[in-house]
Amino acid sequence: AGNGGADGIAATGSILVRTMDDGLVLNGGDTNGAEARVGHGGEGTVADTSGEIALELDRGSAAGDLVVSAGNAPGSTAAVGHGGEDAEGAKGGAIEVTAGSVELTGGGLGSTESEARIGHGGRNGRGDIDGDIMVTTTDGGVNLDGGAGDDGAAQIGQGGAGYSGVTT
Repeated sequence: AGNGGADGIAATGSILVRTMDDGLVLNGGDTNGAEARVGHGGEGTVADTSGEIALELDRGSAAGDLVVSAGNAPGSTAAVGHGGEDAEGAKGGAIEVTAGSVELTGGGLGSTESEARIGHGGRNGRGDIDGDIMVTTTDGGVNLDGGAGDDGAAQIGQGGAGYSGVTT
């Protein structure tokens, strides 16, 4: 969900994902550069991106889980936030996640630079970042697993490996 994509244009506006009795799974995939993102932008975006992102996975009789998993190929990323790998430009807006539980897993064996993130930015990106991040779980906890691949990060926060810019 969101506007832009690889080499995208400037995008603004709020994003709301709401589920009833179910969760949300973002998986980076198994091909080079595959990306799953809730947010504006994407790999190589050269533009400002902004807007609040809200994931409300607690509607209905049972709260759903959020699973964010990088893939098993180089650069296969999964993220909730604006930006992407090598994205340039300012990124902003609050990120609020409410789910039963939250799990982030970095890239698998054989992958390199495959990240799972809740936050704006991306590997080797540039630009100032502004916005709060709030993650609330109703039934479980928060689990971050760095993954088996080289630089297979799992992160809740702004930026990423090699990111340059001011974050507030």
